[in-house]
Amino acid sequence: MTPYEIKLLVHHYCTEDPYPQHSEILSDTLRIFIDNGLIEQVIPEDHYKITDRGMAHIDQLCNISWPTQVWVDERGRPVTRDQPIAKINQKA
Repeated sequence: MTPYEIKLLVHHYCTEDPYPQHSEILSDTLRIFIDNGLIEQVIPEDHYKITDRGMAHIDQLCNISWPTQVWVDERGRPVTRDQPIAKINQKA
């Protein structure tokens, strides 16, 4: 998902009010969300509400773990600080 798509889905998670900015990409993205069962249109026509599937997707986004950094040697093997220096520099 793009940051815009995340922002739009979170908006509809929080409110049924129309998204404050109108554009062609808004209409396209809302259609994609509807087609994938993330939101549904309610009356009046410019109002949408999040579905159970949309709420589940927001839950997934909220529970993504932080990225981690891994140091690797020239062969792509992870290098950890608990390895002795001599072992790190050894050719295997």
